[in-house]
Amino acid sequence: MKITLYLFFIASIVSCGKAICPEPKKNTDTTAIITTNISNRYTTILQPGIEGKDVVINTNGPTLNYPSRTFLHARAWTNNGVILLEKGIIQFDYSSIPAGAVINKATLTLFADTTIDIGAVGHSQFSGSNDWVLKRVTQAWDEYTVTWNTEPATDLNNVIQCAASNLFSQAYEIEVTSWVADEIAHPTSYYGFLMQINNETPYRAITFCSSDHTYPPLRPKMVIEYTK
Repeated sequence: MKITLYLFFIASIVSCGKAICPEPKKNTDTTAIITTNISNRYTTILQPGIEGKDVVINTNGPTLNYPSRTFLHARAWTNNGVILLEKGIIQFDYSSIPAGAVINKATLTLFADTTIDIGAVGHSQFSGSNDWVLKRVTQAWDEYTVTWNTEPATDLNNVIQCAASNLFSQAYEIEVTSWVADEIAHPTSYYGFLMQINNETPYRAITFCSSDHTYPPLRPKMVIEYTK
């Protein structure tokens, strides 16, 4: 019964069609790790809270760090007439996946943040398509020190192209099976994902909830299916 209610709650929030969803109550729940086993096929859901590792870097404050924002986005905008570029970086903790596990499928889900207005509510295509790219991070980074000027290196030869949003409130489900398997097998070679708008002409944006968001069900989620 609890699982059914929980899933219904998620669906209700995701489908919110108002310009701005109702302001949530403050919730600082920590890591949600759920593992199920059916016929020796395991599924682990990772959906961390405020201790999750994600950050936004931008050109407006190239030496500043923004580790506690409730949103995670990539966008091209302006600030007092000056072009502002932003990228989001995220990494999950896979320590709950047992050594030797065979990763059969890994799905990253990112939920639109429609609870704030930072020039636009949710995703934006004011000047054209907001299609974007997800890149593998190949250099270690610290959530509390990384800045635009210290952006970690990424793999430019193996990227995932993501289509423009259909709705300002669209959630994205992205298969990242091989990337997650690689990061688990080679934890000193891969360090999560970086998101970037393809055409950085203002005013285009994708805006998701971060792990610091006050609605726990809308925080970034990774579902990993594996055998061992």
